[in-house]
Amino acid sequence: MVLAETNWTLLRFYKFLKNKVIKGLNSIVNLKSLKIIDEFNLGSAMDLYAGHSVKFIDALITSIPQIAGGDMIAVSYDKDFDKLNVKRKEPKEV
Repeated sequence: MVLAETNWTLLRFYKFLKNKVIKGLNSIVNLKSLKIIDEFNLGSAMDLYAGHSVKFIDALITSIPQIAGGDMIAVSYDKDFDKLNVKRKEPKEV
């Protein structure tokens, strides 16, 4: 989640270009001293974010193995998930 907030701050507040933000986030992710303690697949999230016109947080959520594999459904109004081929339902459909 820290990476998602960093992404938002760099894009929206500082107005950095997306490719520059991706380079910076990749630098953080590749730090040898960084320990990740969640179920996100950061490599997959970065690839999805770089390859699609979606928000970083949506790419991060999509990188969860159960969502990426279709075992879980994203319940959201956010149509960015459709661009990422994620099973999605709107809350009224659940």
